[in-house]
Amino acid sequence: IYCDPNWTSEALTNVIKNAIEHTPEGGQVIIRAENNPLFDLIEVQDSGEGISDQDLPHIFERFYKARNSSKESIGIGLAMSKSLLEKQNATISARSHQGQGSMFSIKFYKQVL
Repeated sequence: IYCDPNWTSEALTNVIKNAIEHTPEGGQVIIRAENNPLFDLIEVQDSGEGISDQDLPHIFERFYKARNSSKESIGIGLAMSKSLLEKQNATISARSHQGQGSMFSIKFYKQVL
């Protein structure tokens, strides 16, 4: 992956930390990577409680706190991750179903000359 290693690790650490925090004991957090001609993909999937349909469209907004956020959350982690990744020609998206966990997909697009 062509990226800034410090900022990318900050963004990834936040996504992985969230996955761990929202996965119950005995659950799973799976991290996958894939390379193709258009982009490098990193997926972080958890078996946690999932994100509600009402919250999902807003989770990357600064200071947004989902209904199942911890009391310590201030709602900037995912917004910061998105900003750091977008500055590197990358995107982040999420899919989730309540009770079935979430999957975050990060794509680092390759330069085409």
